[in-house]
Amino acid sequence: MRVDTLEAYNVAPDVLAIWRESVGAELLPVQERAVKEFGLFSQGNLIVFSPTSSGKTFIGEMAAVKAARENTKVFYLVPQKALAEEKFQEFRQRYGKAGIKVVVSSRDHREYDEDIERREFQIAVVVFEKMQALLVSRPQLMEAVGLVVVDELQLLTDPTRGPNLELLLTKLRIAGSRPRILGLSAVLGRSQVLADWLGARLLVDARRPVELRKGVLCCGTFTYREHNSGAQGTEDFADYATEKRHELVLGAAEELARRGEQVLVFLPDRVATVTFAQLLAGRIRLPSLEAAIDELRDQEETHAREALLEVLSSSVAFHNSDLSPEERALVERHFRTGGIRVLFSTSTLAMGLNLPVKNVILDGKRWEYLRRYGRWSLEDISKSEYENMSGRAGRLAHTRDFGRSILITSSPFEADVWLRHYVGSDFEDIVPTLRDAPLENHVVNL
Repeated sequence: MRVDTLEAYNVAPDVLAIWRESVGAELLPVQERAVKEFGLFSQGNLIVFSPTSSGKTFIGEMAAVKAARENTKVFYLVPQKALAEEKFQEFRQRYGKAGIKVVVSSRDHREYDEDIERREFQIAVVVFEKMQALLVSRPQLMEAVGLVVVDELQLLTDPTRGPNLELLLTKLRIAGSRPRILGLSAVLGRSQVLADWLGARLLVDARRPVELRKGVLCCGTFTYREHNSGAQGTEDFADYATEKRHELVLGAAEELARRGEQVLVFLPDRVATVTFAQLLAGRIRLPSLEAAIDELRDQEETHAREALLEVLSSSVAFHNSDLSPEERALVERHFRTGGIRVLFSTSTLAMGLNLPVKNVILDGKRWEYLRRYGRWSLEDISKSEYENMSGRAGRLAHTRDFGRSILITSSPFEADVWLRHYVGSDFEDIVPTLRDAPLENHVVNL
């Protein structure tokens, strides 16, 4: 379906020109289905379940811009401030010339809160928790809003943030103005249950525009299954001859970087991202990224700046919450342009940020706070977290052949277990988390 044909849905010519320039002349399959089969530009709630990199985010963007042009206030909700910053800058650059006022509200951005309160905006990009706070202090905001786009809706299953998001959606559902809800989510099982609760139509499309090889690297062999075709195969790597997990991760990242391919490595905590980046920078000699180094030296001195300067000398970097907004923006920009060859990150990059990368390496662990024991515990990532992180690889317009999602182990037994659990099993069911949350906090919020 060509973008130009959207004129039949009363999309303005100047907006169509922006879309042609930013995403191309053709819609992707899931985008076409949203328009033609599921009434994207009509009324009623809609939930879109589709893999990362399939193009579902642009579905929310199309609906938001169309609604804004029809004098409807739009909230575009995202889970993290880094993603809010990205969407704000992207929307403002694209649609500012079309007269659409875009604002942002997060912990880093409070300068537009008065504009939001006075309803002097067309599209407001807001972090989930900030939206909750705005509705507590200014509940009348809901009376002026006609469309709410909820990106990364699968966070409903997160034990920590899921309860807040469930209550936020409940407030939207019972608001007197009955705003339209458009939810965007990675694929989860039993998704019809969520759609029924929200009174929404459900669009599920499991295809990816770029093939993704998901598998496990063990003893020099990467065994994978392709996401779209289901074809199974193997690929030869070096045998790193070690049982130490950090050496396996570093070895795979180094080998791919020496092939001239970009690598994004997900690690469970901030300390690990810095440590791994320093270790790799010390053993690989890639060209120094002088442009980023000069730019960073002109910024204010921070806790992380010296370590970042050190690793950038080998075209390596890290990304975590210790970085300032300016440092995060610098890392993301130079990773997009290909200057940074290997990036070590916490899961902050897994949520929506559109970064070009061919390969994702997953440590397979995450920290979780267990309320029952009052302790933090290093747990295995869930199937849905695996899918979300894996989806960063093989991004459309940056990778043409295929991407790789790589778990690494030295144990053939563990490799077989991971292949069956993460690659071969069905998607996890949506499980509400509000029932296990500290309800006294949410009662006060309500």
